Amino acid sequence: MNLSSGTGLTSERVRARMVERVRELGVHDARVLAAMQRIERHRFVDPALASRAYEDTALPLGFAQTISQPYIVARCAELALTAAGDPKSARVLEVGTGCGYSAAILSELFGTVFSIERVRALHEMARTHMRPLRIANLRRENSFFKGSRIDCDPVISFSLHVYFCRETGDIEKSKTWSNGKSTSFCWRKSCRCET
Repeated sequence: MNLSSGTGLTSERVRARMVERVRELGVHDARVLAAMQRIERHRFVDPALASRAYEDTALPLGFAQTISQPYIVARCAELALTAAGDPKSARVLEVGTGCGYSAAILSELFGTVFSIERVRALHEMARTHMRPLRIANLRRENSFFKGSRIDCDPVISFSLHVYFCRETGDIEKSKTWSNGKSTSFCWRKSCRCET
């Protein structure tokens, strides 16, 4: 990946301070910290928020969604690495692409990353953010309601509750939205997505 370094508040030095804060909070896997150093978070946030991109905080994306705080992204990636066995041959599923930052981090760590986003506008935003990175091992899908089948190892979700059964490979997700409606998603290793 050819990522140019920014200037001022988006520089490599500021990114290094963010990575150091993540390490101080308890993330110690060198692979995760290196990925966090390589992927420029300011490219995934609204330009008006670029000066805050390297704070350890979630930032708004619109559509009632946020980019997860760097510590959460790093910790989830570290846990997924622990579960993956051989990460470079692992196929992981991220549920909730958002702006694409977490998927970009995961693509540095795993063989293949499948990332699913239900909000079309966020899917398009992620595509715009990730296109210049030319990430060959990342597959994105606009919705988990399409009935696609994905064989994967760890499941990573930054925004919804995920229940993963290691013996059967089944995934069950549920989310209750602010309007009181709930969405559920069930993925069985032996069949297609169901809603």
